[in-house]
Amino acid sequence: MDDIKPPDNPSLTELKRGYRKTGERLLCLQCSHILERGMVYSEGERLLTARKAMEDHIVSAHGGPFMALASGRWGSGGLSEVQMKVMMGMYRGEKDAEIAKLLGNKAKSTVRNHRYQLRERYREAKVLMAMTELLQEPPGEEQLVEYPLHIRADDMRLVVTEKEKSDILRKYMPDARLIRFPRKEKEKLVILQRLAQGLNAERKYSEGEINRHIAGFFDDYVTLRRYLVEYGFLDRSPGGKSYWLKES
Repeated sequence: MDDIKPPDNPSLTELKRGYRKTGERLLCLQCSHILERGMVYSEGERLLTARKAMEDHIVSAHGGPFMALASGRWGSGGLSEVQMKVMMGMYRGEKDAEIAKLLGNKAKSTVRNHRYQLRERYREAKVLMAMTELLQEPPGEEQLVEYPLHIRADDMRLVVTEKEKSDILRKYMPDARLIRFPRKEKEKLVILQRLAQGLNAERKYSEGEINRHIAGFFDDYVTLRRYLVEYGFLDRSPGGKSYWLKES
C-alpha cells in the first residue's frame, strides 16, 4: 500500500481534517499513510481507533491540519507571502505587535489592515463556494439523503429524497416517538438514521445505555438495537458488552 498516492481534489471538510475517508480506508492528504477503518492501532500504551490514529499522525508528521495546509501542497489559497506570515502569526496566537516585527517592524495598523483583508477574503470565498456548489447541483432535482459510506444505500429502491425523509419521519414519528417500525427498506433506513443521530460518535455505550436510548423512541429496543447493528449504523464488541457509532 506504500505506492498509493495521496488523494486529489479534496473537499473543504477533508482539507480541514487532513485526511479522506474512502471505502474502508483513511488516507492522509499529505502523504501515502493509510489506515484501515474498524481496526484498532496501538501507540505506546494507548489503543486508538483508525480516526484517532490518523489525527495523531497528521499532528506528529505534518504539524496538524493548519500547518499541513500552510505547507503549500494544495496551493497558497491566493495569499501573498506577507498574508501567509500574518496567518501564521494568528495561528500561533501572536499579538499585532509581534506579527508586525515578523513583517519587518511594520506598524501595528498594517497588521490590523491585513487581518481585515483576510476576513474579507474569507467572506468572499464563502460566497464563491456557495455559488460553485449550486452550479454543481443538477437543476430541478431534489437533494438525496446521504448515508455513511459503509451503508449500502446505492440501490435505487433505497434512494430517498430529503422531502421523502421528512414525510417518513412525520408518518412514523409524529411526536418524536416511533409509532411502529416500517417494513419498507428505505423507510427503515430513515428511521434507523434518526435513532443513530442521537448518539455521540466520540464515546462507547454499554448495552443498557443503548437500550435506554432506543426505549426513548420505541418500546421494542431489542429489535431496533439489532437492526442498528445489522444495517451498519452501530458496531459492537464481541459479546455485545459495548456499542459505538460506526465511523462515516
